[in-house]
Amino acid sequence: MVIKAQSPAGFAEEYIIESIWNNRFPPGTILPAERELSELIGVTRTTSREVLQRLARDGWLTIQHGKPTKVNNFWETSGLNILET
Repeated sequence: MVIKAQSPAGFAEEYIIESIWNNRFPPGTILPAERELSELIGVTRTTSREVLQRLARDGWLTIQHGKPTKVNNFWETSGLNILET
């Protein structure tokens, strides 16, 4: 059995991407609030915020100040970096 060590940010990113792929957070839906999402994943809000910003940069999410974070249709918005997941 191989145990893979992972940073909290890596774990959170993997969790969110897998949740999008598995339709737990399908395209077009709103993610839970940062605090709720952090508790769900088991990471700090700082880590959660960092991961959300990275995923937004990569085209997975849309973040607008004062509005909820939305899951993008990744087939339309993501570049080739989606293939890395």
